[in-house]
Amino acid sequence: MKRAAAVILLVLLATSAGAAKITYVDMLDKMTDMKQLATLPQPGETCQQFSSYDRRSVAPDKPNWGANGDAGNFLREDPEGMVLADMDGPGCIFRIWSANPEGILKVFIDRQKEPVLKCGFQDIVYGKVPPFLGPVVGRRTGGANLYFPIPYQKHCRVVVEKPKRMYHHVTYRTYPKGTQVESFHLPLRAQELAKLKNVISQLEGRGRPPWELRGEVLGDHLSGDWRTFTLAPGETFREEAENDGPPVAIRAMRFRFLNLPEDLKARRKMLARTILRFYWDNETTPSVDVPIGDFFGTAPGMNSYKSLPLGIAEDGTAYCYWYMPYKKAIRYEFENQGDKTVTFEATALFEQCEIPPDQIAYFHAKWHRDYPNKTFDWPFLECTGRGRFCGAVLTIWNPVRGWWGEGDEKFWVDGEDFPSTFGTGSEDYFGYAWCGTALFHHAFHNQTLCEGPGNGNYTSVNRWQIADNIPFQKSFKGTMENYGNDKDYSCVTYWYAGPNQKDFFKPVNVRDRVIQEPRKPFRIKGAIEGETLKIVGKSDDMETGPQDISGFGEFSNALQMWLRGKKVGSWAELALPQVAPGAYKMTIFPVTSWDYALVQISVNGKKFGEPYDAYTSNALRGKQIVLDRVLLKGRDDVLRADMVGKNDKSTGYFFGIDAIKLEKLK
Repeated sequence: MKRAAAVILLVLLATSAGAAKITYVDMLDKMTDMKQLATLPQPGETCQQFSSYDRRSVAPDKPNWGANGDAGNFLREDPEGMVLADMDGPGCIFRIWSANPEGILKVFIDRQKEPVLKCGFQDIVYGKVPPFLGPVVGRRTGGANLYFPIPYQKHCRVVVEKPKRMYHHVTYRTYPKGTQVESFHLPLRAQELAKLKNVISQLEGRGRPPWELRGEVLGDHLSGDWRTFTLAPGETFREEAENDGPPVAIRAMRFRFLNLPEDLKARRKMLARTILRFYWDNETTPSVDVPIGDFFGTAPGMNSYKSLPLGIAEDGTAYCYWYMPYKKAIRYEFENQGDKTVTFEATALFEQCEIPPDQIAYFHAKWHRDYPNKTFDWPFLECTGRGRFCGAVLTIWNPVRGWWGEGDEKFWVDGEDFPSTFGTGSEDYFGYAWCGTALFHHAFHNQTLCEGPGNGNYTSVNRWQIADNIPFQKSFKGTMENYGNDKDYSCVTYWYAGPNQKDFFKPVNVRDRVIQEPRKPFRIKGAIEGETLKIVGKSDDMETGPQDISGFGEFSNALQMWLRGKKVGSWAELALPQVAPGAYKMTIFPVTSWDYALVQISVNGKKFGEPYDAYTSNALRGKQIVLDRVLLKGRDDVLRADMVGKNDKSTGYFFGIDAIKLEKLK
């Protein structure tokens, strides 16, 4: 056993038993230590989350289980401000997230009167508060993340002064009773600053081998040479290697496909139908059973990104640094469930494993898919046994350009009646916010694909819970809320577990797996899009502008020109496009909804017909408004909408124009 690794392991095991002190350097080290995940959790070791989830959600069989008012919900108000989290030690915060960080962030530990940390929430997010520097802190596509350990021995309270209606998560680990934790302090000591610098270097250097980034001496190892595999349609390759010595672990793997088609759909299909399986020791069912294309943290296709455990380089080489120990044997399989011959290269680096055999947790990665997904609490993982949940990659195909998510993650540990992790939105779990479409890359969370338009077609996101992995002693259930019923969901879940664990996954069969065709927005043929019409006049109270309404159904180009009046008498004038002078039949394709008005339509000062009732109980493209004979000058023609009243059931004075069609009359 190498001395440096032995010291780390002894500290880990002694700490888990509550017999040693965890220093702040140890806490920083856990942020990037992939080996710790392969050690079975000790009794009393937990990871939970405080958040601003909607408090009307009380039970799956009660009303409002899917309530979505997830902002501005705090534990209470203290003299120092609004309380985000309040927990007893020994423990450590490993992640704070917010979509709209505001006010003054204060952290009180061990019941001290003065906060150990006090700063502007936005300042710390943007790296303006040393030593809290990127990428340990930062904001990506709307989501603010602080992956900065804040340990405490007795107690911790997180408070924000003047936060307004904030979305937030505080993820924290609790250690077994009796564990001695070195509480957070500022300024950091020289040794702690040096370790923090090393952690920042590791996060920035993601993609390189972890032993190089961590400055470790690689244990006694067997270097794997690149091997080429060619599988005909329907063919499976199997190989088993026995081990008659101490436990062994896969430290690194790399894959490289050699015959990927140029055509995007064909390439995605080949990656989606080539299966990777691992069996550890005497298992009869695989612990890893995943399409290779999905296994590396993004799908469909080979989308370049770099994270700590997984990634795909620009040249298409995929890497895996999950730590995978076993005792006596490993059996691996590659299966081609597609209709084309597959050729790829693979290599793996093995090393002697220093974890005691009775403490080893086996690596698991499994895939499942539902299309169309009609399950509200859609499962990431359901399993029994003892282990650690470490994250997931979620891939969604969305037939409309509107937001696919909004559902909350919920994690039940060891048969809890209520989930000890209850989030605030799908994108929030994956580290971003506000359904942003921009790609982002980080050691712990990534959006590797967002095809568009908007959030339409394929999106792929992942999150890795390393220091904030979730231990379980008996069982784990993780779900993500799904508000739609027409989308294609697939997921790879990553976890570690002891022998004889059981899970809900079925053997992967993707022979008929559909790679969805990109969908272009629906358009009304020959129509002028409402959102392109220029506003040339409006009342002082009127607000106007395009709105994405794809989430409400099929609308032309998925957008409307949205007119938002405040009262009777609100109005807006829109310039019509230049045409040949003459008489026209004008067809208006209106949008109707629950807060829409009675609208009088005029063209060039002439009223047409009776006021149109734009109220409906749901957002719809309403009955067409047909103006039989409209005289147009050909230029400087103006369409006017006056809000002259509202249906008794309506709650507002809005109106929307999806499109307009002009047909010249003879």
